[in-house]
Order: sequence, then structure tokens, then C-alpha cells
Amino acid sequence: GARPAMPADARAIERAGLRLAEVPGEGRCLTAGRDFAAGSVLLCERPVVRSSTEEIAREIAREPGRFELLRGHENLAAAHVAGTEQPFLLEAETNSFMFGGKCILFHVLAMLNHACATSKEENVCFSVLNTGEQPIDDDLEVKLVTTRDVVAGEPLRISYHELFADPESKAARILAHCGGQCRCSLCQLVGSSLDVRQIGRVLSHPAACQHCGGGPPSVSEGDLATLRGLPDARYSGLHGRVLRVCADGRCLVFVLFQGAEKRLKLKREHLTPLEGQAGSLQRCGRCRSVSFCSRECQRADWKDHKRFCSSEKETWEGELEAFCKLRCRFDSPAARKGASGDECLNAFAVGEHFIQKWTQRGRSRRLAQGHQVVQDMLLFLIPFGTMLLWRLLERGQGDGLLWLRVAELAALHLQHVRSIVPRFHIAHWTALHHVRGLLSLTQLQTAEGPAGARAAALSAAFERQLDVALVYDLAAAENFRKDAGGSLDKGLKLFQDLAQDSARLEEFYTIDASMPMEEKMERMAKLLSTAPPAAREPAPRRSPQPPRGAPAARSGAGVGGRAAEERKLPERQNSEEMHLNVLD
Repeated sequence: GARPAMPADARAIERAGLRLAEVPGEGRCLTAGRDFAAGSVLLCERPVVRSSTEEIAREIAREPGRFELLRGHENLAAAHVAGTEQPFLLEAETNSFMFGGKCILFHVLAMLNHACATSKEENVCFSVLNTGEQPIDDDLEVKLVTTRDVVAGEPLRISYHELFADPESKAARILAHCGGQCRCSLCQLVGSSLDVRQIGRVLSHPAACQHCGGGPPSVSEGDLATLRGLPDARYSGLHGRVLRVCADGRCLVFVLFQGAEKRLKLKREHLTPLEGQAGSLQRCGRCRSVSFCSRECQRADWKDHKRFCSSEKETWEGELEAFCKLRCRFDSPAARKGASGDECLNAFAVGEHFIQKWTQRGRSRRLAQGHQVVQDMLLFLIPFGTMLLWRLLERGQGDGLLWLRVAELAALHLQHVRSIVPRFHIAHWTALHHVRGLLSLTQLQTAEGPAGARAAALSAAFERQLDVALVYDLAAAENFRKDAGGSLDKGLKLFQDLAQDSARLEEFYTIDASMPMEEKMERMAKLLSTAPPAAREPAPRRSPQPPRGAPAARSGAGVGGRAAEERKLPERQNSEEMHLNVLD
């Protein structure tokens, strides 16, 4: 269709179906002049792009008439005559946004008020991909997209901060732009007994056995729990607070879904407690951080757990600081281009190791998958890993296992983002954009096995959101339709066949996201197979090698064959005897 006009003044705003209006307590802002459906492109604008707010201020000073909406043409014109840049600097600081290290200033879109990401007041977003791939310059065209249905007269609100920004950065950004604190529904919820937002949450107790997932038998009133295995897959992975256990055995659960508060009545089997009960699990006698329900589970899990087991005191803050120093070496395109393949692989492995270690379900102190640190690291690792895959392909060194590792991270990120923001939110399109990039690497996707299962699942997920792609990137949507071809049809058929078998579908949705990757992908491949799997001995699980910088296994564990490996389990005194200590 025709591209929306580029509004330059109040008359153009009205032609787009919008209005400038005074909103009590918020001042002047853009409002909807009529109803708009979710996914509507309201207008487009090419902002001024400079490297600093000082340069933006000088741009305003040169042509104050171009920015008459910011504070009023008379004020800016008077400042221009007086020859001072101070008012212009104030306008630049309070109305500009940062994208990709660049400072950008809108004229019309600067009239948008703030509401925090995932709050029910947020109803529009910009189309800018903050992935480092999109050039941020004066040719940048930014769309204003509705993330949900908007009714006539409703103020248009956008988040001034990124979705996964840390709380301190959010507060500083709001103070700089608004001169105070945010009063949206999400901020009002903070600190209440119903605070079920997982961004920024640290969980203090293990939810389940690290190996088998066993733990507290069921949830109780007041528990924080994960929703799993629901017929409506949109709620899978959400976290909620159990408000009441009803007489029929079901639970009334409070959740935040895409910025809106909901109360769901669910069966107990669909709820997994996020924090265990003291005494219900036993800790590893060496690291004292991960818990198991029995010695048998500890023995069975040792191949995976030994990558993380250490008697040294550890904190996720300390490991994060070390990773951030490593990450800084790859901040610029020139640095990434100049780094060797081994350096890039090591950086990816260290970040992947951090996520796997600090989100283990059996850890006594761990990060929820929605923690802003976990998601911020995913947003670095996914494009970084994709870039590395392209580099290896260019050298004829395609790595299917690395593709699978990156795809697993992309699927984790997509699942979480999809549960907390509306479909047409830019954060959702960013996650889909990463998926599209991985799917384009068809050379690394084998037809059978875990890689084939993951590719089919990602293709089906992207295909279901093609209307989102059409709004943000028409070319990407068309290329996906063209490139996917038979692979997409095959993937959709696999899911259609799966959907016809209620038992297999239920099992597919209840696969635990925190189980080891190879085991999880093997289960997915079996469930997605159209033919019954042939009887065969299960393939031995390979023991992943610890990345450089990760804690090494001690006490000689893992030496002398499988029998010795199972016999010499970790504990603090280098003894060959395993100790499980009851939780304090």
C-alpha cells in the first residue's frame, strides 16, 4: 500500500487522524482522533540524527521554525534572537532519544508521552531495531505503530526506556525526560504483594530438583509459580501469584499478561512453584548451591552439573562484571570484525555459560528467566552468535551445533518476550527478526534430528506472526515466504499432525525449558516426528565442555571412566564419598 505521509505540522497530524491535546497532569501530547486497530502505522518521520545532545541543540538553533511543536515557536524564536543555546540544549535533552549510540530528535513524535514498557497504558512504539544492523542516520525513517487497539481521544504513550533496562537506568531516564517519577499502572504495582513482574527478580530458593524436576508437591496460597502445559500456549512460561486455592482443587492465579492484569483459574498440575520449601530438597555437598531430591538424581546429573560445580564462593554480580568487560571488546563493528574466530567463540560460550548456570532450576539463588540481566545478555548473544555463524560459513566452516545453540537462545528470548508484550510491539518484532536471521542459514539445518526440529518450530512460530513482519519489514516477510518454501510447509505439517494428537501436544507443551539442551531437542524431535520412532538405544549424552573462564571440575571427578565418574561426586574435602546436606 501507499506509504503514510510525513507529517510536518499540526495540519498534517490531523490528516493522519491524530490531534494535539492537553492531558490533565501530563501536559500537551498526541492523542488519537479516531479508533485505530493494533498494528496500525499512524505516521512516519525522519528524525534529526547526531552524535550528542549538544549537536542536536545547535541544529535547533540554526532552524528553530522546524521544531515549533517542541515548546512553542515563539519561545524558540525569542531564544534564537537572543543568541543563546541554553533553551535549545534543554529541548534537546528532554525530547531526544538514544538509539544505537546516536542521539535522535523528532518533531511530531516528540509529542508522545511516557508509559513504561508492558504497562497497560503503553499503546504505541517506534519501528527502530536496536540491533546494530540498521543504519542510524538522517535517512532513517521511523514508523509509529499501535501495539494494541486504541480508542478515539486516548493519549498516545510510548516507553522512554528499553524493555530490559535495569531499574536504575529506567528511573534516571524518566527523571531526565519528565522531571519526576512514572505513575503508570506497572510502576504502581511495584512493591505490592502482587508483584509478579519477573524482570529484575532474584529467586532465593530452588524450585525443584536440578535433575528430575521433583520438589514441593504442589503450590499453596501466596506462592509464586510458573505456568506450564496450558492448552493456551500464550500463557506458557508466565509467572503468577497464587491468590487462593479453591474448593475444587484449582487455583486462582494473578498474572501480568502483555501489560494487563489477569486472574486465571488453573489446575495445580499446570503450576510449578518458583521457590521451594526448606527441607524439601538437599544441596550438593560441594558447591552448596544446587539441590537434588536424591543421591540417584545427583549421580545422574553429574555430567551436566560438573560444568558449574565449584567450592569457591560465587555471585552472579561478579561473573556479570567479568563478562561485561569481555563484551566491551566487541562493542564496535570494527572490533567484532578484527576479532579472531576463537575469541568470538569464547565470548559466546562465556555468556551462554552464565545464562545456563544462573537460571538452573535447582540453584538456591538464581535469576528468573525474565531477569533484565538474562534478557540483556540474550540480546547480545543472539546477534553475536548469528554474526559468528555467517563468518564461519564464509570460510566454509559451517557449524550446525553452534546454530542449534544460538537457536535455543533465540527461542528462549522469543517465548519470554511474547508473553509480556503485545504482538505488534517492537520488542516482539526484534525477537522475530533474530529468528528470521537464523532461519536464513539453511545450510546449517539438517532435515532430521534436533536442528531440524528446532528449525521447524521456529519456522512455524515466525509464520504465525507474518502480519507483524508485514508491518515492520515487508521485504523480510516476503523473503520468508519465498525462502521457507517446502521447509515451512513441512514444518507446518509436522505441527498440524502433532495438534491432532492431544496426548503428544500436551507432552510437547510440558517439555521443561530448563532441561539440558540435547535432551530437550531429542524429545522435541521425537514428538514432531510424523512416524513412530524406530526402537533404538538412546544416544549417549555428550558432556559439554566448560567455556574458557568457567569453573573447572575438581577432586578428580570425571576421571577414570563412567563408573568412576558416577562414584567420585563433588564435595568439599576431596573425598570420593558424596555428601548431600539438608537445606538450612
